[in-house]
Amino acid sequence: MRIICSQSTVCANWKCKFGRLPLVIRQLSGVSNHSSFALRHSTFRLLPILIVVALSLTTAAAGTHVLIVAGLGGDPTYDKLFSEWVEQLNARLKTSAASITTLAPGKEPAPRRENILAALKKYQTLRHDDLFILFLIGHGSFDQKQYRFNIPGPDITAEELAGAIARISAQAAVINATAASGASLPILSSKNRVVITATRSGAETNPPRFIQFLIEGLDGRADADKNGSISILELFQYARKKTAEWYQSQNRLASEHALLDDSGDGKGTADPVPGSPDGALAASLRITSGSDTQQEKGNSATQALIRRKRELEAAIEKLRFRKSEMSDEAYQQELEKLALELARVNKQIAEGHE
Repeated sequence: MRIICSQSTVCANWKCKFGRLPLVIRQLSGVSNHSSFALRHSTFRLLPILIVVALSLTTAAAGTHVLIVAGLGGDPTYDKLFSEWVEQLNARLKTSAASITTLAPGKEPAPRRENILAALKKYQTLRHDDLFILFLIGHGSFDQKQYRFNIPGPDITAEELAGAIARISAQAAVINATAASGASLPILSSKNRVVITATRSGAETNPPRFIQFLIEGLDGRADADKNGSISILELFQYARKKTAEWYQSQNRLASEHALLDDSGDGKGTADPVPGSPDGALAASLRITSGSDTQQEKGNSATQALIRRKRELEAAIEKLRFRKSEMSDEAYQQELEKLALELARVNKQIAEGHE
């Protein structure tokens, strides 16, 4: 058999019925480019399993539930812009999210403080393997003491948002795309939670462009490893890069610098890479997926297998991110262990659907 790699070059003497070898297989095996695609013994032995793993790493969390909150624009230009971003975000996520709730000016319920807190309370029933994502679009402010999200009526504070999100047992991601959002990061930060802010501090007060490119990335452009799904980390990296490029193209000094925190230390990282404090959790959580076929309802045994499958997928994504911290032997051993179990679980799921 021959495998055709992602660069359309024949590698070894394998043939892959799936067509081009996904980039993720080379990343999982530790191969960085085609010129080094000389498979060592352990990688060669794992290759069939890595193909299965790569194909399976395309499902989102058990259920992805999204809450989009848009604040006041303050003038017609921003009113229109925020409304467009909300509509675009809904359109991008509707095929992959299990539910989407939107609170925006001019709609009912209005994005008032009590309605936001009431909406957040509804997500307390989610399971631990669900994914909850909160988007904040609009203006934010920071008075050197407290971050506030500008909405009709009394503004809502980062402390109030953090308190409500803490009661949600699901994995959570907060994407605060407002001005001064960096001031909210230490408050919103927590273990088992991804927090993304469009700015690095409360001093960056110009309306950010970050959300524009984050939405753009959801159309598939943020899928860096070309595996058919987009992780939160991939989406962050795409939007951060495109935001910087936009300021350069306008010959303007960048007035926003996005941060990602998923370690719970409240500091955030501008460019999460393997070995940095943040990024492992964000890499394991997929916000969109090209295949959700196994999210269909089944018996309790099948559902338990699907939950285990997702746990293994997340563990493999985290392992990939930690690769630079490990010896090659330790990485290969841990990968083999996870990949073999994932292959067994996938086989059991498939047999259950026959």
